[in-house]
Amino acid sequence: GGGPAPPPPPPAGSHARLPLRSTRVHASTITAEEEEERSSAAPSLGRAIQADFPILDQTVHDDKPLLYLDSAATSQNPRVVTQALRAFSERSSDPEAARASCEAAREEVAGLIHASSPREVVFTRGATEAINMVARGWGDLHVSEGDEIILSVMEHHSNLVPWQALAERKGAKLKFVTLTQDQTYDIEAFKALLNPGKTKIVAMNHVSNVLGAVNPVEEVVRLAHEAGAKVALDACQSVPHMPVDVQTLGVDFLSASGHKMLGPTGIGFLWAPLETLESMDTWQTGAGTTEGVSLASLADGATISKDLRPVPWRLEAGQPPIAEAAALGEACRYLRGLGMERVHDYEVELGGYLWSKLSEIKGISLYGPAPDTEAGKGRGALLAFNVPGVHSNDLAFFLDQEGVAIRSGHHCTQPLHRALGVGGSARASLYVYNTKEDIDRLVVTLKRTLKLFSDLGFGVEEEPPCPLVSKPDPTLRDPGMQRPCTDLWPHELPEAEDDRSGDDAPAASSEAR
Repeated sequence: GGGPAPPPPPPAGSHARLPLRSTRVHASTITAEEEEERSSAAPSLGRAIQADFPILDQTVHDDKPLLYLDSAATSQNPRVVTQALRAFSERSSDPEAARASCEAAREEVAGLIHASSPREVVFTRGATEAINMVARGWGDLHVSEGDEIILSVMEHHSNLVPWQALAERKGAKLKFVTLTQDQTYDIEAFKALLNPGKTKIVAMNHVSNVLGAVNPVEEVVRLAHEAGAKVALDACQSVPHMPVDVQTLGVDFLSASGHKMLGPTGIGFLWAPLETLESMDTWQTGAGTTEGVSLASLADGATISKDLRPVPWRLEAGQPPIAEAAALGEACRYLRGLGMERVHDYEVELGGYLWSKLSEIKGISLYGPAPDTEAGKGRGALLAFNVPGVHSNDLAFFLDQEGVAIRSGHHCTQPLHRALGVGGSARASLYVYNTKEDIDRLVVTLKRTLKLFSDLGFGVEEEPPCPLVSKPDPTLRDPGMQRPCTDLWPHELPEAEDDRSGDDAPAASSEAR
């Protein structure tokens, strides 16, 4: 491709495999002196780059400063990204320059994830389309009746429904990895589900968008490959936040979304080794996928395969997303300029501070492993939580009126929330442009909002048992699994006197991808 050569990639970091636990938090045990010391030692990366994100410098709802804490759903764009979109829209007229810009962006993406070649990167409309491309283009060719597909209960809907559709088309069987008591990916359960010769593909996320910790990808890959299965990785919550090296991970497919990694909406990518891409069916055809079309090529008995372009272009049917690709390339360049190790270290610091401050709230339930535990080392800077007596949607609405934007609902992970015994959760998710001061404002506003609910007669004074250790409710069923959802949770949990709240209706707000 044309365009300037990308800067050298940052050194690949080694990341310890971190198992994913919901924790009932009591009072914080961190002293004021320790908190002050941690705050003074905090990196200032977020403060240094906030000026690059003009959307963060605005007021809402009667001149309240906007505090954006929903980056796990959609991140904001630095100026270089919006300028790239504007430049293409206002000045683009040369098709060769446009093509070169698109290929330069492909090189940037390849550099960010340490791909062997830019040709291993296929542009898509987003991660959802990328996963569907694998399910259609690879799955339809290689999955047969009686074969098995392994997923987990913590997957985003976009990493569940395409595989469910594949299983329906081919007569295959879906299996689900459950959670351990600590809400981690149960690697022992995964081993038990593996069926050499029958398991054809394992689909999993790299980082849960609710639990926040890093899944044991490399161990899953090793075991899956030994059983003859492929591994498809949903990397939407990892590629934007930490060094990702596809060659080190060893996965067969990786998908990510541009709008979660400082880029524009409407674009994402699929990565796979060249030989894997070449083995895939062209699930969409038309302009851009063939070298040429003639009446002879359309005659009875003619085949399309001999006229197809090489990968990745034969997998990118239709008009390329040139403006979006150029902007995504700038987002990758921006992240690589910051250094992904630096980004990750800063966000780990933010995530630990977020956990410690929210844990000050009496009775709050925090989901995922605590960052000061072995399971939670290096977890992402997002935290889902619930407060007794207050619905997450109500909480998010009142915070929004104060200018604090969080996410509420099931976050497109209904099976996971059913397994946790709750209908939804509130979630604060940070990115490299956030600061500890943002977290302080969140906590102050949250406490004030909860005081308002208490004054209105909502909420509870005493701490009830955590819903995660409540009495199992056999009425909580996931229709896609044909069994009580409590089967997804360890049975040895202690029983409590109160009943778990139901999940009769979907939450009002959810994460889109």
